[in-house]
Amino acid sequence: MKKVHSEILYYNEEESMNIHSDTCPPNCDFEEINADYRKYVHKLLDEWLDESNGTGIFYIREEGFRDYGNDE
Repeated sequence: MKKVHSEILYYNEEESMNIHSDTCPPNCDFEEINADYRKYVHKLLDEWLDESNGTGIFYIREEGFRDYGNDE
């Protein structure tokens, strides 16, 4: 089983608070990514693009993956 993790996090200026959800597929199992999950994460990506104003993060990644050195 290949494990993946996903998350959405951004700052909501109107509410003056962070919006955060761990959004992993069931059991964090890549094989559990089905049509319904895909619709769900596409909706979350739209939320992040519409609401984040460039703050926070939206990601889906392999368990243990780290992208060191690319933040400026």
